[in-house]
Amino acid sequence: MNVNYSFKGLDHSMGLKEYAEKRLTKLEKLITQNTQVEVFFVKDKNDKKTEIKLNHNGNDYFAVETSAEFDQSIDFCVDKIAKQIKKAKEKMVDRRGR
Repeated sequence: MNVNYSFKGLDHSMGLKEYAEKRLTKLEKLITQNTQVEVFFVKDKNDKKTEIKLNHNGNDYFAVETSAEFDQSIDFCVDKIAKQIKKAKEKMVDRRGR
């Protein structure tokens, strides 16, 4: 899994990177090694927004979450991406079964 990080409105933070990588390991069971992942951290006045873009087998998955803390928004984004990947895999299995 190739992960790229972008920060807007705040300095680069190793703590955020480490936390995001720890949470992204949850997706390793669902994706292949050559999957491209982009994580964007955006800080506005009071909101902290995390965006995750993932390209897996030619399919794009995208999640955005805004909350008071980056930790919460990272968790929600990873969960959203995991649901999207599982749903896409279930669709593929259903199509093959017909």
